[in-house]
Parts: sequence; structure tokens; C-alpha cells
Amino acid sequence: MEHREPPRIATADDPSHESENDPIRGRRFARFVTPPSVRRLSRPRIVLAILAGAGFLYVLSLAGLHGLRSLRTFVHKQAEYQVAFSEIVLDPPPPGWYKGGSKHFLERVRKESGDPEQFSLLDLDTEKLKLAFQRDGWVRKAVVMRQNPNRVVVHLDYREPVALVSVEHSRKELIDQEAVILNQDDVNLNAAATLFLERRGGSPSLPPFLRNVGETWKTESGPNKLPVVDECVLAGAKLANFLRSVQRDDLIKRSPNIFQAVVAESESKLWVQSGDHLLVFWGMPPNEERPGELPFSEKWKVLTNWIKQYDQSVNDPRMNYYFEFKGDQVKFTAMRPSKK
Repeated sequence: MEHREPPRIATADDPSHESENDPIRGRRFARFVTPPSVRRLSRPRIVLAILAGAGFLYVLSLAGLHGLRSLRTFVHKQAEYQVAFSEIVLDPPPPGWYKGGSKHFLERVRKESGDPEQFSLLDLDTEKLKLAFQRDGWVRKAVVMRQNPNRVVVHLDYREPVALVSVEHSRKELIDQEAVILNQDDVNLNAAATLFLERRGGSPSLPPFLRNVGETWKTESGPNKLPVVDECVLAGAKLANFLRSVQRDDLIKRSPNIFQAVVAESESKLWVQSGDHLLVFWGMPPNEERPGELPFSEKWKVLTNWIKQYDQSVNDPRMNYYFEFKGDQVKFTAMRPSKK
């Protein structure tokens, strides 16, 4: 038989059927060879490149923020946005009995709050400004409004001085209808039509505890002597406020036969005084009457009709004369030596 060898299969290791110019051989090894024009980046270099880019962006953002802040500062400092604290409009302005008017009022508020003499309307914090005004002893409530282009209006509810309370060493403290202590140096007392309030019973000469302008009159109470609102002074302040409202013009003129003082023995034992020696027992403060007690408006009608007919010139100046309401009439009850 004739012996034949099987056809030879070429392999990668068999160079006999390949030549240097064989195109198939070149393509076969091309995937294992990095082209000379391509450089592979190592991982550290990639990380450094990312960090460098992030740093550049960060610096760029800082520069942008600085530029925005500078622009904002420039705009806020422009003259058209500047407001002097003294140019703030008070609505309404301080009452006529307040000494110094708006100028004095604004200057005190500014100094107590520590605010600058001038500020930018664009930087105005209305809540902060409102609190600055409400911390003043004369302000019950404040509302701040900003009006373009550079106008600030503060709407104010002022406390009204109603009475001077006698304390130790012939001193007197000014209070409003809520027994809040006020600075009497700010007030023309005659123009304010204030009354006098005398606190009797307990310690009539006891000064207010923790005396601070703008705070309610307090006194010591209990074994620990804690500060509490003096209900006796508060009741007297409410009655003084009513008498002031119905006699304002007469109080300013100091007309005869007016009730210019309140004597408070307790929160339920109030007296009204005319002249130096005539006192009428009033009872509870207005709007707090007990069952069977005349309403305050009816009391006032009875009282004004009675005092017009009463001749105080016949009274002995060494004596005090006491009266009280009997239905719709005022009746004499007692006469005692005057302590004055």
C-alpha cells in the first residue's frame, strides 16, 4: 500500500509557512502591541488630574462669591438706599405731653439698642428694629414697615401716664393704666393730665420692688419675699385711667370740684378724692364690679351731679370727710382727723 502523510496544519509556532511580509501574521499580533502614538495613563496621574480640576473649580467659585459679595456691598452702600435713624417716621408721633418729640424719642431708642446712626434699607431687619422700639418703656406695641425708595415707618402704640404713686421720702413714681413704671422726666405732667395715687394699708410707703422703667409695679410677697404684681396699685391705676379719660380737660386746667386722686386700700377698696379732704368710696375698678354694685358709668354720673352741688369751702381743713354710694345717691358716712 502507498503511505501518505496527512496534510500539515500550520500553527503559531510554525514559521515555515509565514514570511516577514505576511499580512495575516501582522494582524494576528497587532492586538498585543501598543501603538507608539498611544500612552496609557497611570491611576495616580488620573487622580491628580481630577484633584487639579476640582481645585481650579473651587478657586473659581471663591472668586465668584467674592465678586458677588463685593457687588452686594457696593450696591448696599449707594446713597439712594441709605437711611438715617433720625429719619425714621413715627406714626403717630409722640403725644404732646412727651418732652423732646420724635427726635428725642428716636435718639434714645437708637442709643439703647446700639444701632448705627445710618443704615442701608437693603440691610434692614424689621423684626430686630421692632424689638428695639418695644424695649422702650413708652412703647406698648410696635409695627415696622419698609417703604420704597428709602423710607421706614414705625407704627407705635404709646403708654399713657395716668398717675403718680407716692413712695418713700416723698418720692413719686409715674405709672400707666397697667401699673407699668414710666420715666417721669420725659413727661410734662400737667399737659399729661395725670392723677395722684396713694397706696394705703400694709406698707403705704413701700417703693416698687425691682424698680425698672417699662416693668409692672411689683412688691414682695410670701415668706420668700418673691416679686409679684402689686394688685392694689394695679387696681388704683385702672381707676385713675378712667378718671383721667373723663376729666382730661378739667385736670389740665385744675378746675374746682374735680377728682384728682385715687386712694387704694386694696384691690377691692378704692376711694376717689376731691380736694384735700373729701373722699368717696368707689369700690372695685371699672368693669370689675361685684353683683349689686353700680356700673362705673352710672357711678360717674351720680358722682359728677353730686360734686357740682357740694360746697367744700364749709369743710374743716383739719378733718377728712368720707362718703359712699347709696343706690343712686352719695351719702355722708364719717369724719376723721386729717393726717396731713
